[in-house]
Amino acid sequence: MSKLLSPDFACANCKKKDAEIEECRIYQYKFKVFGKRCPRQGLEEPKVVVEDVAGDQYLELPLELIYWREPVRKAVKQEDIQNMAMSLRLHKQIQPVVVKPADENGMYEGVVGRLRYEGAKHARLKSILARVHRFESSRQVLEWQLAENAHRRDLTEIERDDALARLHALHREEKGGVYDRAIVSSIVKTIEEQTGEKPSEKTVWQRIEIAKNLPEEVKKTLNVKSFGVGHGVQLLRLKDEPEKQLQLASEFARARASNASREPFCRHFP
Repeated sequence: MSKLLSPDFACANCKKKDAEIEECRIYQYKFKVFGKRCPRQGLEEPKVVVEDVAGDQYLELPLELIYWREPVRKAVKQEDIQNMAMSLRLHKQIQPVVVKPADENGMYEGVVGRLRYEGAKHARLKSILARVHRFESSRQVLEWQLAENAHRRDLTEIERDDALARLHALHREEKGGVYDRAIVSSIVKTIEEQTGEKPSEKTVWQRIEIAKNLPEEVKKTLNVKSFGVGHGVQLLRLKDEPEKQLQLASEFARARASNASREPFCRHFP
């Protein structure tokens, strides 16, 4: 292969612009074929698709203008990304990602839809439909993220519990000396508004307690989707026996992973 067409050939001194770039052999080989952006090309501008009555804009947003902080869903599996990419190719995008308004650099922080974004990158799409929403607080951002992932069942139980505990803490920071019962009631109302589901206040409070009081090592061991709130409550009763707590958590996780046991988990407890 000639030096000119080598993918490692630097084009730092390139003076080409606009239509000249499209004629460039390096661009045709290195950037167009491999789905990358030539450094001589300017960033694509977002295109307004529609603006709704709430003032949110829907944009056709280039992927390179979106960045993400740590999402509620801590791990996005490669298999899920590949499946999402295939879905986007076959059925196109059904739901928009949600982003904050552009910052001073013209970049948009992603809030909801990380898997759709990663799937679009994997499918080598250049842009994605995005809803631009102006959030009132960090608490509202977390509420939207929790509702999105809870509705799609993408969170493990421990991730959901941790998110509820963070949401509870943000409520306390904003509202000062409000009673915990009032905060939990507000969280339940938000979940119902966002997802149509209404968990009991007792269940939400138990999940918050699990997230706050189970040791991190135990939570890491229990980070499986089928872990229930009742199991967490039982483990909390063993807080003075950390070794037994971790042992039972490990047994439960192994049983769930292998489907080797169908016996009730609570039989292990006194």
